[in-house]
Amino acid sequence: MKSITTIIFLGASLAAFAQPSLTIYNQNFAVVRDSVPLDLQSGVNNVRYSDATAQVEPDSVILRDPSGGHSLQILEQNYRNDPVSQELLLSLNEGKTIDFENIRTKDNTQTREIIPGKIVRSGYVPGGDAQQPIIEVDGRLQFQLPGMPLFPDLGDDTVLKPTLNWLLRLSER
Repeated sequence: MKSITTIIFLGASLAAFAQPSLTIYNQNFAVVRDSVPLDLQSGVNNVRYSDATAQVEPDSVILRDPSGGHSLQILEQNYRNDPVSQELLLSLNEGKTIDFENIRTKDNTQTREIIPGKIVRSGYVPGGDAQQPIIEVDGRLQFQLPGMPLFPDLGDDTVLKPTLNWLLRLSER
């Protein structure tokens, strides 16, 4: 397992920037120090940081104002590392019927067909070995996708890459 500790120094309207640095240790451990420009207002702020590595240990992240002129209180911190993948979207649509696109070639002509299929089992296992998906097409079960899945629109809570979310309170010292 890789461990990465991140220390993020807040910048932008918060004054001086610290120089980025990286220290790599044995056993896949590293410490990253970086400045992240944020436009924070006095009071409560919602902050979303999507440049985190997938190996970050969220509890090791430290936020501070390098100028020392502001007090920063972390009210809430969330780390999402479930970036969108075909397997995850199949999992989110288990029990639902979605369309699958299949392209067939007959007599040198490509024909696009849409096949509705119910996702009985996605095969997605977070952090584990994936299983074969089970899709019901025309009342029959099959252990492969009947074509390229065409998923419905993504929701607002979809994560495209690892993301840290904070609810911060900023006040002057």
